Amino acid sequence: MAEAPDWGSVDEAPTPSRPKPAASKKPNRPNVVTLLVDDLGYRDIGCYGGPVKTPVLDKLAAKGVRFTDFHSGAPVCSPSRATFLTGRNHIRAGVYSVLSEQRHRMHLLRSETTLAEVLKDEGYGTAHFGKWHLGMPVNNRDNPTPAEHGFDYWFGLVNGA
Repeated sequence: MAEAPDWGSVDEAPTPSRPKPAASKKPNRPNVVTLLVDDLGYRDIGCYGGPVKTPVLDKLAAKGVRFTDFHSGAPVCSPSRATFLTGRNHIRAGVYSVLSEQRHRMHLLRSETTLAEVLKDEGYGTAHFGKWHLGMPVNNRDNPTPAEHGFDYWFGLVNGA
């Protein structure tokens, strides 16, 4: 008669099916969080001297970097977003004006390198929350998605506020 295998006791932790990976040393680098808000004036929040109390934003700004000199060639959302994400003039990035139902052929060019792509190449995880408003494959299936511009995760609105 063959000997029964030793299955261990009930209170014993099971042996993992594969060994745990060795703990890797991650480089000490900062988290990168950017906020791009439509229709927000320069002095609307507390950290920029505004009258509205914004303690959470002020705390975030105090521990990070505040931008004080950003220019976009148009005072509307789509061109500002294109300029912010690419660091280039919005026209060179393929966004000439605000996107609307009549202008769905316009989109952030697939060939443009975005901040998300640069961060992803450096090993960061990337996510975008909120309004994209840089074109989506709605009427034109060739328009790139946020994923094609370097975002691992996206949750938000395709167009509009």
